[in-house]
Amino acid sequence: MHLLPFFALALLCAGALSARKSAPDEAALRKAEYIFLEAANARADERYDDMYMLLRHAKRLSPDDPYIDAALGEIELVLPGADSVTLERAYDAIARRFRIEPTNQRYAAAFNNVAQQARRIDDIIEIWQTQDSLRPDRSDPAFNLASSLTARFSITGDTADLQRALDIYSRLEKGLGHTLPVSGRKINIYLAINDTAAALAEIRQLERDAPRDIDTKLFAGTLYDHLGMPDSALARFDRAAAIEPDNGSVYLTRASFFREQGDSARYDTEVFRALESPTLDFAPKFQLLTDYVAKLYQDSLQWPRIDRMFVVMQEQNPGEAMLHELLASYKSVTGKPAEAAEQLSYSIDLDPSEGRRWSDLVQLYFTLEDTAHVRNTAEKAMALFPENGYFPLAISSVLAMEGRDEEALAMIDTLDLRSYGNDLVSSAIWSTKGDILWRLGKPQDASAAYREAILLNPENYMAMNNFAYFNACEGTELGAAQLYASIATTAEPDNITYLDTYAWVFFKKKDYIKAKEIIDKVFKNDDDGNLEAIEPSAEIYDHAGDIYFMNGEPKEAVKFWEKALELDPDNKLIQKKVRHKTYFYE
Repeated sequence: MHLLPFFALALLCAGALSARKSAPDEAALRKAEYIFLEAANARADERYDDMYMLLRHAKRLSPDDPYIDAALGEIELVLPGADSVTLERAYDAIARRFRIEPTNQRYAAAFNNVAQQARRIDDIIEIWQTQDSLRPDRSDPAFNLASSLTARFSITGDTADLQRALDIYSRLEKGLGHTLPVSGRKINIYLAINDTAAALAEIRQLERDAPRDIDTKLFAGTLYDHLGMPDSALARFDRAAAIEPDNGSVYLTRASFFREQGDSARYDTEVFRALESPTLDFAPKFQLLTDYVAKLYQDSLQWPRIDRMFVVMQEQNPGEAMLHELLASYKSVTGKPAEAAEQLSYSIDLDPSEGRRWSDLVQLYFTLEDTAHVRNTAEKAMALFPENGYFPLAISSVLAMEGRDEEALAMIDTLDLRSYGNDLVSSAIWSTKGDILWRLGKPQDASAAYREAILLNPENYMAMNNFAYFNACEGTELGAAQLYASIATTAEPDNITYLDTYAWVFFKKKDYIKAKEIIDKVFKNDDDGNLEAIEPSAEIYDHAGDIYFMNGEPKEAVKFWEKALELDPDNKLIQKKVRHKTYFYE
């Protein structure tokens, strides 16, 4: 049997099949056209999966049809996971369809959309140049072409593109006259090429043609201000205010001008006028107020002005949740947490969808030591934001503060910390768990919880401090305690709680000299030369007394113990130290 002729025959058949596939017959083309129409119907009915299937079938029947190819390309460009080859083929298909039929506005829009997404500025210019040549009576293709040329200049630096854009705007001016949308763009180009004289000539012509147009006056004033001509700028702003005395945009622009000029009195006046204007939208007013508060809240002399602004804004814009939230932030940073909580409650009542507001309100109630409101607010927030671990953490903290450690631990143990996707929150929860376990007399479990908190957040210095302190009290894991206390005090060298812990670790290691060196950072000399704690507590004075005693200074030690006893008069151990003037331990 001879194999060669058989293979030759097989290759010949394959070639014939390939030839039939590359040249569809008329029946296949008609069928493809019919399927293409069915795909269009599927698109109209929003049956996109069917549309995709039909287009793929149509392309197999008529692989060279540019319309089928482009329609399929539009889908392939938005398919998830499409590779670069597929995306490039799809882009080319949409471009080819446009070039075959540039008068079709849908094809032009589709090509422009994908070109914009791909940031192919040359193709974008081609599209609008073609549209401009086909529709010279329309202004929008010309505008888009000029804008695209200007955009390409910002990439290439080719001033020829700017000159082409200028020519287009000049052509538009002949038909539309000197209007701000056209002349303003010309002026921006003149400024880009540093042709100040041409820019000034253009704005003067624009002002002559539109002497009472507010937007023109404001644009002109801004231009003169940019060119270092403040008197000319102010004259335009004043004229705009005279033409429309209730126009909020005028006062907004004038406020910005006076702020740049450093004229705070006139700036304040314009801000109030802008806020009181009924014609200005809430968004620019809110931004103006936000900027004003951020700039001046640290100066308490400005607080009455700021308060008045909030009153004006609330009268003009009642029921704005963002406004109450901003007022809450202002009240909080100016030391008025109760008023801040009230305003934030109003904000939440108006819009309960912002989890940030709920957590801020919980924190404010913690500041106010209002545990009932902490728990009530956190429970409501938990129902709305079950994925947020902060709220159950707040509830467990309240339970712990009330001495209900078992309930607090049970609350924490119900949480799936992996579900929050936030290591900072998970770290805080583990740290709180460690505190509770320590109080429940489970030091090993507490240490493990603190380690987990530190692993999740290497900057959880409170967890490091608590691990160090509790283990120092137990006399366990003193090496790790020293390391964590060192990290915490290095991060926050003025934190006296961390310093006290660090000193206590060295005391427990019997390095009394180092312990004294650290504990002394907690104190300063009073008028009589006595050491006073920066933030006095019985525990710190007691520790200092122990440390001084072990350093051979019993008189100073007794002074510290006496201070501790003043702050904690029922402490039996401290009473014993003071009475016997010597060190005791439990």
